[in-house]
Amino acid sequence: MLFKVFGAILILTSSTLTGICYKRKYSIYIRELENFSSCLDVLSNEISLSLKNLYDSLSNTNNYASEFNHIFFDDLLRMLQNSDGETISYIWCRCLDENITFKLIYAKDDINDFKEFGNLLSSGDTQIHLKNIKNLKIKLENKVNTLKLKKEKVSVIGKLGVYFGAAIVIMLI
Repeated sequence: MLFKVFGAILILTSSTLTGICYKRKYSIYIRELENFSSCLDVLSNEISLSLKNLYDSLSNTNNYASEFNHIFFDDLLRMLQNSDGETISYIWCRCLDENITFKLIYAKDDINDFKEFGNLLSSGDTQIHLKNIKNLKIKLENKVNTLKLKKEKVSVIGKLGVYFGAAIVIMLI
């Protein structure tokens, strides 16, 4: 009987924690996408409202980034300072490839979107930069809306996991 009670506790705990972990994963992912989108807002404002170069705009954007995005922007600025005539597009893409924490948070298609954006950074035209930032922001907003719907579904699945765990416990006892 003691083993049945212990098994029941394990089943309920594992089914509950599985739902919580998936929901937490989506919450972090959504938060970081929204933060990157707000960093793009700052970058857009820096580019459009000031006569600063792209490096200064990126350094100001870094001040508003969350922890994970801050690591990326720090690496990017460090690489830009130490660059030997490399284009900003090349450095942006290289930074995305080398930043492990960035790969842990964002999906591969997000990183590909960021690389696509980075490839367009070498053109010096301010209007093109603003247009590309706007396009990336639209992609990120669509992704965030999709993820919020998935998060709600995961929440429901997590609750069903608890109910099925409870049903298994009842069958065991």
